[in-house]
Amino acid sequence: MKTRDLITYRVGPEGQPELWRFIRDSADRLGVAAPEVVELYPVPDVELAGSGRQSRLLLGLPYVLGLDADGLADVIGHELTYQQTRRGGVVNRLPAQGICPESVASALVDAAHVAVSFERFVLQYTGPLASAGYYPVDLWEGWRWTLRQERGRQAAAASVRPVPLDPSGPATAPAPADGGTRPVPLRPLGITTETGFARLLAEEFLSGAGQDQRLRPVTFDEVPHEVWDAGLNRQAVAIRTAAAWLLRQPRATGPEVLGLVADGRAAEILRSAGVESPGLEPAARTLGPLVHEALRRRMYRFEHPLRQNLYVGPAWDRIDVAELLESVDQPNVLARLGYLLT
Repeated sequence: MKTRDLITYRVGPEGQPELWRFIRDSADRLGVAAPEVVELYPVPDVELAGSGRQSRLLLGLPYVLGLDADGLADVIGHELTYQQTRRGGVVNRLPAQGICPESVASALVDAAHVAVSFERFVLQYTGPLASAGYYPVDLWEGWRWTLRQERGRQAAAASVRPVPLDPSGPATAPAPADGGTRPVPLRPLGITTETGFARLLAEEFLSGAGQDQRLRPVTFDEVPHEVWDAGLNRQAVAIRTAAAWLLRQPRATGPEVLGLVADGRAAEILRSAGVESPGLEPAARTLGPLVHEALRRRMYRFEHPLRQNLYVGPAWDRIDVAELLESVDQPNVLARLGYLLT
């Protein structure tokens, strides 16, 4: 997601007065020049290009939607101060006024988490849809929903009561990460911009592959189960093929892949298969598609299109695959997986 040849959304005092003022205030607080042009684009990144009257700030929409106002101000401030001091011949020297190194460091860590969450979401959901000829019109709303779920699990794991968030709000009405933070002042971008960004991200999966890029719009609730099955089945084939190559044999069964994972070779399998994914443990990434195949044969389905770790069986029993694969090194879990993959 590093391409710069992307469509952008111009931020100005007319269409986005609050966000425009927020960015200029962030620059003023640090004593650096505010960018003359600000544009949003659908990549989790921030970059200042040009200088003076030609300065242009490219601001990733995932950061605007995923960070609170203080965190976004720190991320923007870090980029502005770094680029402008570097061009002035002073590297890694930040203005003394209005900056807290600890706050900036925390914001950059949060931004990295947001970036990994977004890239994983696009790979897991947009990629299979693009291969099937679709793009998700509700990509931003869907990703923000999964981001809230991730933060809720993290809060629960830290024994902190998660703050309930409304999942039905518009995609471009950012919700704060917790009850004590300020939301980013972003007005709705409009359906044309949101869907244009979503379509562009989907087309990235097809660029250079010689595939027809006339993608059809679809919401996640409308996606046929066969689309997800096809994507995960392709990954399962790639993983078994890579495992067979490592074993120096014509083919590899599910239990044989499990044996390689138990021997600590999951990352090796993923590299050979070319299906690595950010933010996922190698063991879970390797075994997930194989477990999906096994459960689908037993007539299990996803509980929710955007919660693909939870499966519901014909007897309405539920299996949390993510929870199962977190303990893949336990003998009882290995035995259960071995039975499931047979």
